[in-house]
Amino acid sequence: MLKLFTKLLTISLALFAFNRYRRPRRQLAVVPAHQRHN
Repeated sequence: MLKLFTKLLTISLALFAFNRYRRPRRQLAVVPAHQRHN
């Protein structure tokens, strides 16, 4: 159970990092837009 959880966590972390480094401009542009709206 713990092994499966660790595996899923590692995969999700890798996907998160991959998406973050793949599209950095898009995410950086989205954050100030939300801050301005609020």
